[in-house]
Amino acid sequence: MGDVATALVGMLEPLRITSDPVAIETVAALWNTGSHALRLSVGYAVSLVTVPPQTGFVAGPPVQVRRVGVAPALVPVIAAVVPSTVSFDEPLALRVRGLTDERRVTLGRLAGDPDDPTDGRPDPVHTHSTGPWTLPATTTDNGLLVHLPNDTVVAGQRPLVVTNLADGLPAGSGHAMVTVVPVVVSASAPLQAGVDVTLTVRHATADGEVFFGGASAPYAVLTPTTVRATVPALPATGTVPVSLRAGTISGPTTDLAVAP
Repeated sequence: MGDVATALVGMLEPLRITSDPVAIETVAALWNTGSHALRLSVGYAVSLVTVPPQTGFVAGPPVQVRRVGVAPALVPVIAAVVPSTVSFDEPLALRVRGLTDERRVTLGRLAGDPDDPTDGRPDPVHTHSTGPWTLPATTTDNGLLVHLPNDTVVAGQRPLVVTNLADGLPAGSGHAMVTVVPVVVSASAPLQAGVDVTLTVRHATADGEVFFGGASAPYAVLTPTTVRATVPALPATGTVPVSLRAGTISGPTTDLAVAP
């Protein structure tokens, strides 16, 4: 005890006594222990708390010379995206300043997009892709050249992000917006009023319309790249411009043959 008392000299609040709720099972066990009857009603916890004396603050020498460290930012700047509306197999030119040797280009994912077989997610049979698409990029004199990952990503406006990397880690990002538009590629047969036609398309969504020379008709999705619609009345011409509206996004026209 003498050694303990000596060690506590100069310490602040060496013992702490606090009320401690005791379970009824513990109380009953104490009542039946020892040679004297006990009727414990209050429990206390006693703990040793050693608080060394506070050391006074000693100010350092005053600042003689102020120095500010400045490092160049590794943020790429996307000056332009050409074209701003794009479909599969159409190159997308990015005019970018401030690129490093190592970078990554990603395209935002929208609801309705297919899974990405190259994203490395665990258990791809039972899980779905959630992150953005990674786009292979080719260096050009003014920046980068990229392509959409496939022809089944749905139409819509998406963020396009160019990220500089340093030792494999993100060091700065530049952002732009690009709109993926639906496109009619071809028809299964010459168009004939009142007859169903199957159209090969790109970037269709679950709901939309086909426009035959300005006259609209709803379509039904057969596969991610084919839809079926009933041809409305057509002008008596050799071809008619046909376009697709997927959701709220309209695409360019494609001239398709009209049955004689």
